[in-house]
Formats: sequence, structure tokens, C-alpha cells
Amino acid sequence: MAAKGRSWVAAAVVALGCRAASAAAAAAEAGGTCSASGPGGSGGSCAARGGRDGVLSSGGGGSSMSVGTDGDPGAGAADIAGGDIAGRSAALLAAALAAVPRGDSEWADVVRIPAGEAQLGAARQHFPQDAEGPPHDYTQARDLYMDKYEFSNERWGRWVAGSAHVTDAERYGWSFVHELALSPATAAGVMQSVQGAEWWLPVRGAAWYAPEGLDSNVTARWDHPVVHVSHADAAAACAAAGGRLPTEDEWEYAARGGKRDRLYPWGNVLMTGSPKRHRANVWQGVPPYNNTAEDGCAWTCPAGALGPQNGWGLHHMAGNVWEWTATRWCPGAGPRTATDPARMPPSCPRPTPPPRTRTTPPSTPTPTPTPTPAGDVEWVKKGGSFLCHVTSCYRYRCAARDKNTADTSAYNVGFRCVYDDLPPGRRVAAAPAGNGN
Repeated sequence: MAAKGRSWVAAAVVALGCRAASAAAAAAEAGGTCSASGPGGSGGSCAARGGRDGVLSSGGGGSSMSVGTDGDPGAGAADIAGGDIAGRSAALLAAALAAVPRGDSEWADVVRIPAGEAQLGAARQHFPQDAEGPPHDYTQARDLYMDKYEFSNERWGRWVAGSAHVTDAERYGWSFVHELALSPATAAGVMQSVQGAEWWLPVRGAAWYAPEGLDSNVTARWDHPVVHVSHADAAAACAAAGGRLPTEDEWEYAARGGKRDRLYPWGNVLMTGSPKRHRANVWQGVPPYNNTAEDGCAWTCPAGALGPQNGWGLHHMAGNVWEWTATRWCPGAGPRTATDPARMPPSCPRPTPPPRTRTTPPSTPTPTPTPTPAGDVEWVKKGGSFLCHVTSCYRYRCAARDKNTADTSAYNVGFRCVYDDLPPGRRVAAAPAGNGN
């Protein structure tokens, strides 16, 4: 359902929105062909013409995409900004930073995650290829504090105002957005889409302060989760806040809220109560183009929109936006185990610092494994997003997991932080009435 004249370019790769394979980008820029391998040795070829150097691709399951690091989603997108992408972006950023709300905000509240034991993972794996199981026992040795809500645009804007942080999306000049979320003018200017996931479009100028491109802003969405942030962006924000990204097991332990054998943080039924009410911001309608927004949120929901999802008072652990974790996704690493943020399974080569300019990798394989460039390292994300549906992306379950490369950014990916000690000045939220279940 791509716009007329939009090119489809395909290859088998592994992470939604990942910016990977400079060799592929170089081949596309030259108008040639390229190939890539995905999980299990799957592979494919791609071809890009017309001077475009991006390589857009879809992997198994329809939720994976890749584009070359130096990829350009097409010159046609410049029309929306009168040809001045950088100038328009700078003006939107300045306007956003000038409008960031000041003063105390409940969106920075934290929840105490008590020490304890839990069983994580799933006996019934809906996506065995994701290593959702087998179940394993986990011990949370000490209390933690976790953001009650996903990291909001308000918190992000305040941090950027004081730090001048530049996101990966801003450095690359584009990010992925769902086609239905775009204005007609912006959608018409995008000249590429992803074969097998044609609703995902690479939009020039899409960034945290312009989620749908250069004719959008966040001035009415300060309480929504920040999006178009990479793993590196999220980790930097958490560190600046005195915390860190949670490990996958810490995240799942917190989502389960001390309960066992639950699909979702609140129980095993998606909608609860009488009359039935939505507990998570996931897709309603028929994906990917029929969005009925029955939960009141067409895309992201504001922080407190659907109430707490468990007895510890956490919001939007399931649905809304995917959340980055500090756990590395390692093919062939075996069942998940509890791990601290700094440790990586031995089957994963340690990352190397990302080069300023990617170079084409050797055309012949080396006899020994080489470290993975840091931008191409894959990290686990949890919780699913507003784009997930039981028929296409049933990953808003507690045990579900997916991955993205470190420099990925997209319209449905955000994060929240954990803290080993209560940060100064932060409020601990009271447990919700009714236990949140």
C-alpha cells in the first residue's frame, strides 16, 4: 500500500529500523545490488536505483527492517521543508526547547521494586525464535527504583536543554514512522518503503521534537513517551538521571509485579472489568492500516491514560512504546539468565566503538570472529507497542521479547530507567488503589 512511485527494496536482516551494513548502502548508492544474512542463515538480495543510498528491508515476521548507516530516504522528502531540512529541524528543536514545561512534574515519579523471587520467561512460547523460554527462576537481590512512566517528552526536553544531547535520529537526519501517522504532504514526499512492512517509512527530519516529520511537534505531547531515541540515547539519558537501563530480567520482574503465571502485568485477559476496559495501548482494528483507536490513543498515549498495570503502580509496561533494556540479544546464547548490566554472554563478541564513517567490510570472511561494531550490536527491547496486535505482533506479554540494533530509532521505541538508589529529589509513588490488577 505504498504511495505510487515509491520504491521497495528488500533484504533479509534482523532489527526493526536498524541502520546496518555499509556495504549494502554503498551498493545501493551506486545503483547496484547487495545481500545480507538474517537469523538462521536466511538471506536475500536488494537493489536500489535512482541515486538513493538507503537499503530498506524486511526480515521474518514482517517486523524487521534495515537501512544503510548513511542511507537517505529520498530527496523528495525535502519538499516538506522547502529544501532546508537542517534549518527547519533546528527551528523546530529551538521551539521545542523554549516550550518545555518547567517546575515539578509527576512524570518523573519512581516506583519501588521490592527484592524478591519470580519465575520469568514462558513455558508456552508464542515465538520460539525469540527465546521466550524456558521459564527460569530469578532473584532480585535488593530493592530497585523504576520510573513509574516511560521517559516523557518533558523529561527528555529538559535534559536536552541542559546537555545539548543530539540523538542518533538527528545525526542521521531521519527515522522510521508509520505511514498512517504522517500528513499527506509528508507521506507523498517519501520515496521508499519497506517490502513486507510497507507501512514503515523513512522520514527525513523525524526526531523526538518532530515525531511525524517536519510538519509536526510535541508541544501538546509533553506527557507522552519520547520516541525516535536509540539505545545509546536512552542509556545516556538514564545515566544523566542517576540511573541506568534495566536488564531484561529486572524489567520483566518489575512488569510481573510479584505475580506468577500471567500473560500481562495485570492478569491473563487483555481487557478487564465491567464494562470491559482497555488496560494497554495496543492496536485496535485490523493491522496495519485499520486503526480504530478504541482505547482513545491512535498512536502514543499520555503517561497516565490507562491507569496502573500492576500492584506496584507501573504504567504502560505492556503496549504504548517498546522499551530498551541493558541486555544484549545474542543469537545462539541459549536460555536467558539473570545478568548485571555490564555482563554479556560469552558467545557475543564485545562491541567496538562506532566509527565516525563506516567502511565497507571485507568481501571474504575472516578465519576468526571479529567484534561487532557498537552500532550494530542488538539489544533486547520489551513491552510491545501501540502497533502490536495478537495477529501480527503479540509481544505485549510479560515474557515476550524482541531486538533492535543500538543505533535504531523509530516512532514506537522509547525507554524507562531504573535506579539502584533513590535519586535525590525524586518522589516514590504510592501503591495504586485497587492494587492495579
